[in-house]
Amino acid sequence: MSLLKQIGYAVGLGMIWAAAWLPFGVLAGFVFDPDGSMDEPWPLIGVYPGFISGVFFCLLLRLVERGRPLEALPLGRALLLGVAAGFLVVALPFLFADAEGGPRTFPVVPILTAIVVLSGLSAMLSTSCARRLRSPGARA
Repeated sequence: MSLLKQIGYAVGLGMIWAAAWLPFGVLAGFVFDPDGSMDEPWPLIGVYPGFISGVFFCLLLRLVERGRPLEALPLGRALLLGVAAGFLVVALPFLFADAEGGPRTFPVVPILTAIVVLSGLSAMLSTSCARRLRSPGARA
């Protein structure tokens, strides 16, 4: 598969994950900010990490599985790669954090945990969907 196709595949899967995670961002807003006092763009709390997790999952799939197609990936390994992608996304803010270290008003731990869990589940669901789409009995 050419590099351009791989990039397109990663961006496409990232967009699918972003759309699937959007409701979780909205739900997080209702749970953590029911009165709307925080200035967080809650839908984006689901969209951005969903997109980045999907792209990281594709990157890990290509690096670890060395070109093995998604539909051939065992579900357990898909889960592990998805969780690893989630951990990479969770690590990003800490790589670019400011040095001030002020008090956090943002519910960090529950949201970061949700990112890792959603990433693992999304990887398993993506693998399962890829199998169904590639199976001989699947409709075109």
